[in-house]
Amino acid sequence: MNQHTPKGFNQNRKYTPLETRKDLPFWQDYYKNIIDHPDIIDAVYSLESLENNCSGTTSSLWEDYRGYGVKNHYDGYTISVAWQSYVYCDGGERWGTSINDEHGNEIKRFPFTPNLSWLMRVDANSWHSCDEIECDLRRSIMVRFMCKDRG
Repeated sequence: MNQHTPKGFNQNRKYTPLETRKDLPFWQDYYKNIIDHPDIIDAVYSLESLENNCSGTTSSLWEDYRGYGVKNHYDGYTISVAWQSYVYCDGGERWGTSINDEHGNEIKRFPFTPNLSWLMRVDANSWHSCDEIECDLRRSIMVRFMCKDRG
């Protein structure tokens, strides 16, 4: 049931969209009662001081494999807030996420520690990257709060 990343992206990642998995009742409850719950959405937008323009949420279990990495970038305009929760990494905390300036200079690093989460407003100033991992398996849950309209 895993899906590979689209062509043109690093292929050392598989992801499983969780909200569509009716065969996984735990994930359905997790999605409904945490990720997509109106109180959680309101709390996320109050933390980020954003207007709540959320059209819905998506969630995926990400599995990254040796060789996965992503250079400095910011995400697509259809995403308002990204929320990543680290689950497991057989290579330790070194393989987290770096928040950078537009030139790739690291401002903050979130180590890959199980149960650590971070939220990020998604806009043209939200540069981030991940060093190429040298571990065999890294799992995380990525939640995206999608925009109604950014135009």
